[in-house]
Amino acid sequence: KGGRLAEAAFPAKVVGLVLSDVIGDSLDIIASGPTVPNRTTPADTLEIVSKYSLEDQLPQSVVSYLSEAEEGRKFQQNVVPVEDHNYSHVQNVVIGNNQFATAAAVSTAEQLGYNSLVWSHRIQGEARLLGEAYAKLVHTLLKRQRHNSTTIFTQPIKEEIALALRAEPFATLTRSVPDLCSDFTSLADQLANKAPPLCLVSAGEPIVNVRGSGTGGRNQELALSFALQMHKLQEEDAESAPRGLHPKCLFLSIGTDGQDGPCDAAGAMVDAATFNEARREGLDARRFLDNNDSYTFFSRVNSGRNLIQTGLTGTNVMDLQILLLRQ
Repeated sequence: KGGRLAEAAFPAKVVGLVLSDVIGDSLDIIASGPTVPNRTTPADTLEIVSKYSLEDQLPQSVVSYLSEAEEGRKFQQNVVPVEDHNYSHVQNVVIGNNQFATAAAVSTAEQLGYNSLVWSHRIQGEARLLGEAYAKLVHTLLKRQRHNSTTIFTQPIKEEIALALRAEPFATLTRSVPDLCSDFTSLADQLANKAPPLCLVSAGEPIVNVRGSGTGGRNQELALSFALQMHKLQEEDAESAPRGLHPKCLFLSIGTDGQDGPCDAAGAMVDAATFNEARREGLDARRFLDNNDSYTFFSRVNSGRNLIQTGLTGTNVMDLQILLLRQ
């Protein structure tokens, strides 16, 4: 950790082949940076302790050590400053990250006839809020498509997306993850003069704030939230027919490692039939979402066919979200 592998190997040549599961590919964070210098300090740790009010939850000896280390006593005795280490013998190469995955997804979609684009590599935030955000984005696109006989997304789509960004859940998401706002705005630019069939690809790593006792993962929760919000929006839209998710829209979210949470699914997909099928089967989608029980929901609805089960892939470059829109 923290460059110690590279230090132990010196002066031998070290080549680090890096698979990134970190947004931004920060080499000091991936696998705790075994072949890159550790530039953190006790002050960084104390800042985290203070930010999350952990002083009373940690042993006093730990807090005291960090404080003394920051003052220069134990820290100077036990840690060699970064500048005293020589890393000229190290070469680190990122051989896989979510840009590789999104590029492969776009290439495949284009071969299938979709106009494809990648609009973000840094999706972060609460999964259920992201599901709502994706649904509002799609609803905006579908309304624009319905009112435009050419089925091309013209420049006003940017204004409509900008308006949506000022409302919830975008406002909450972009306060905690400011980069998302610029990514959504960039998507609006990229969509100008695009026509379905469309494939919109994004990647990153959402989180789940667990409130219930169910089984699931961030990707399944995101997909379930998307389906619920899309159904709600089109219920509210008097012009929308049929109700529920648009029949020419499919959304999926998956983990590239093949495992989403403590279950055997990589993620899930939702389409026009998912919500109404669940209702016909007596499944309350909202109750499953509130209980963080997305895996149970997708295992039951449609005989489990909405679960994406790939098995473990042996690699991890975070998560992918793919949205398909057809004419």
